[in-house]
Amino acid sequence: MERSLNRRRTFRPVDLSAGATSLVETSLGVKKGELVMVLVDEPKTIIGQAFLQACRHAGAQAFMTVVDVSSAGVEPPEPVASAMKECDAVIMATTHSVSHTKARRAANRGGTRVISIPGISEDMLSQGCLLADHQEVEELMSRAYKKLRKADQLRITTAGGTNLTLRVKGRSWITEDTGLCRTRGDFATFPAGELLVAPLEGSAEGTLVVDVFFQAFLKAPATVTVREGYAVRAEGASDAEAAMDGGGHEGRHLSRLGIGFNPEASLRSTALEASKVMGSIHMGFGDNAALGGEVTCGVEVDAILKSASLEADEKPILDRGRLA
Repeated sequence: MERSLNRRRTFRPVDLSAGATSLVETSLGVKKGELVMVLVDEPKTIIGQAFLQACRHAGAQAFMTVVDVSSAGVEPPEPVASAMKECDAVIMATTHSVSHTKARRAANRGGTRVISIPGISEDMLSQGCLLADHQEVEELMSRAYKKLRKADQLRITTAGGTNLTLRVKGRSWITEDTGLCRTRGDFATFPAGELLVAPLEGSAEGTLVVDVFFQAFLKAPATVTVREGYAVRAEGASDAEAAMDGGGHEGRHLSRLGIGFNPEASLRSTALEASKVMGSIHMGFGDNAALGGEVTCGVEVDAILKSASLEADEKPILDRGRLA
């Protein structure tokens, strides 16, 4: 009986080394002799140690700094901000985001490479999206973008019943979310692996059957009818509908399109990670000014579909979640 109880109490620590090494060596491209700061808050110190070891294994002079990040956007203390500017690279692995801070922007302006992984978990490093080969992610995104950059009309379909068209001619695609951060002054956020664009206002038409996430993870699919760019009906997602209405009429405007290219990302981790899954489609209602669109209404409501097919001017880009 005693032996049985002891077996039950055995604890095997999660191996974080593969994910940490992938980010340090492939994404950040850490080189021998570089000075690297690993910036964490108290709950992420174990993860920070994994990054620290990976940096030292790569030959870097690495050190870990623990700060208090009680909410997104909290500035690191001034001595930490100054030290960030002296580093070749900084890894920010914190509970809340430090991406939109003066300290991060100043470090980038000074030439520091910075990667930010807000909300990082041990699972993400041991069995999730951070295990991806981001060089492969960049290559997949590049192949798709070559077919999309001059496209006019896109058509999205799924086995669940989605059939939606929209136009993107003249809009600039956001292509930087590759997870590669190797050039002086680069900045990357994780999870990574999504092409983004703001469709032309009023151009979306058809039906969306959302089967992963719509303001919250779904237990059953929700159906959205889109006419002249606006969601005129949403069935099975009352929370999402209420969130859209919080932005008035423009809160119902289908304003953003994202296409996922990360083969290691999970549909059931976080909404951010689900939007990066290879072959997922990420639709957004409401604001799109940050992507080059014309809608500003104070709300952003996300919808995520899995295993989508995508055509650009009748030429296949995705076939049931796979690059065509």
